[in-house]
Amino acid sequence: MKRLNKTAVTEFLIVALVVGVLLAVAVPNFLKNRRTSRLETIVANLRLIEAAQEQCAMDLPMYAQYPLCPREDLIGPDENYLLEWPTGPVDGEYIENSIGTNATFRGKDSHAWKADPSGL
Repeated sequence: MKRLNKTAVTEFLIVALVVGVLLAVAVPNFLKNRRTSRLETIVANLRLIEAAQEQCAMDLPMYAQYPLCPREDLIGPDENYLLEWPTGPVDGEYIENSIGTNATFRGKDSHAWKADPSGL
C-alpha cells in the first residue's frame, strides 16, 4: 500500500477547508433567497385573486346588493379572470373571501404575510 506524502494530505485539507467555507456562506444565502421567493409568490397570488374578484364585481349588475364572486366564477378560459386557481409554493390553500375582503393563504392576507413571513 502506498503512503500519501504530506503535501497531498495538506492540499486535500486545504481544499476541504475552502469547500467548507464556501458552503458556510452559500447555504444561509440559499435559504434566505428561497424564503423570500416563496413570500413574493404567495403575495403575488393573493393580489391576483383579489384583482380577479374586483374585476368580477365590476362586471356584475349595479343592483347587486352583495356582490359575490366565488372561486367557480373566477376560473376558466371563458371567464377572463383566472385561467386556473393559484397553488404553492408551499402546502396550503388560497381562500377567496367576500368582495372587499382580502384573500388569504393559511389564514393570513398579503399584508400579514409581509409583516410576519414565519411558516415558510
